[in-house]
Amino acid sequence: MVDFRRAAAGAAAVLTVVAAGLLTAAGARPVAPPPSLLLDGVAVLVRDGTPVVAAVPPGSAMAYAGSSRVPAADTRLAARGVAAAQSAWLEYGTVPGRGGPWEDMATGALLDIHTLTGATFTSGRVSQPGATVAGWIPLWRLVWPRDAAHVAVALARTGHADDAAAVLAFLQSQQRPDGSFAARSLPTGVAVGDGRRDQLDAVGYVLWATRHVLAEAPDASDQFAPLVERATAHLMAATADGLPAPSSDSWEVAEERLTIGTAAAALMGLDSAAALSGDAAVAARRDLLRDEILRTFGPGGFQRYANPSGSLVSASRQGADANVALLLPPFQSEPVPGAFDAWTRSVRLLREPAGGLSPGAGWRNDGVSWTPQTTLYAWVAAENGAEHLAAELLDWTDAHRTSSGAIPEKVTAEGQPRSVAPLTWSAANVVLAVQALER
Repeated sequence: MVDFRRAAAGAAAVLTVVAAGLLTAAGARPVAPPPSLLLDGVAVLVRDGTPVVAAVPPGSAMAYAGSSRVPAADTRLAARGVAAAQSAWLEYGTVPGRGGPWEDMATGALLDIHTLTGATFTSGRVSQPGATVAGWIPLWRLVWPRDAAHVAVALARTGHADDAAAVLAFLQSQQRPDGSFAARSLPTGVAVGDGRRDQLDAVGYVLWATRHVLAEAPDASDQFAPLVERATAHLMAATADGLPAPSSDSWEVAEERLTIGTAAAALMGLDSAAALSGDAAVAARRDLLRDEILRTFGPGGFQRYANPSGSLVSASRQGADANVALLLPPFQSEPVPGAFDAWTRSVRLLREPAGGLSPGAGWRNDGVSWTPQTTLYAWVAAENGAEHLAAELLDWTDAHRTSSGAIPEKVTAEGQPRSVAPLTWSAANVVLAVQALER
């Protein structure tokens, strides 16, 4: 397998923020910066023979050399070598959507994932191999188990099994003896010590990702046996009395009530654990948990919080939640009864003015579309026979990329990219959605 970091001047990629003037000299053209956009993308520069990954600031638009993240204007031999190595990495695997309307977006998504995985900092801090940061500003320069799980699956399904295994190996290195994970870790392999509580959904996401990575790389099953064993034991303990205890989920707010996001993630973790281990006791616990989710969340249409009365609340935080998608394939082997109808209904409830989706019906009421949920729905739609919706959401995502072609975290009500770009979770979802439409 071609290793971009070794092939490019024999050095590890270095992630740093550089001045806008350096990027402009390297080929970024000035553009009007959208409001609240923190960066426009990432670019690989070569400084003193070392490839340096830099943030493209808002108000710039980077033109890249071929299938790479190297500025097209940098024609030096060393820069061309880095660009060739990145292109070779792409060619080693597959790019979904070749020849179609989303080829450029899928290509860029894979390159951004590759660029933001396993990097070394100029400050001397060294990221562990497989550490995939969510984005490239300090507050996002962390590894979320959820985001990394999606990246691992995207890499595995596009022929980069070694890279996918490296992502899992990093997550395994962060797993505690009891099978749990910190909410976030530094890419150097240290939990973030800001007092944020663990999230139970991390265990479910990691088990789910392990199942899908091992489907593409079965020879790695022994390597990740400890991860699977510990995570399975943790979920079995968490569901010993039926439903798990309340925990923060992808909304990342403190919760005193159990959410559909936490319950569904526990279910998909047990479903994956049963498939990986073949353990009848784990399969039985999965079935019991599914029954409990149906009993408590089903009558209300699988809203954010259990609503056994059966009333549908769409204009409050108890309303529709994008995490209902976790009750369907590819997160479950079989869809939870009634979940597809609830998910279909949620598309209308989660729509924002610009056309994308929000995390929940009453999430923040600010009109902002979030690409993680929009691209997640594109993938779920592609996997569940709703090809027209998948194509619509992919077209929307493609149309709302930054001037440098990166997928932003958010899009304003007026249709402008916002927050960080790229976001690796959204990038992974795009790759997986485009690939699913090809199958």
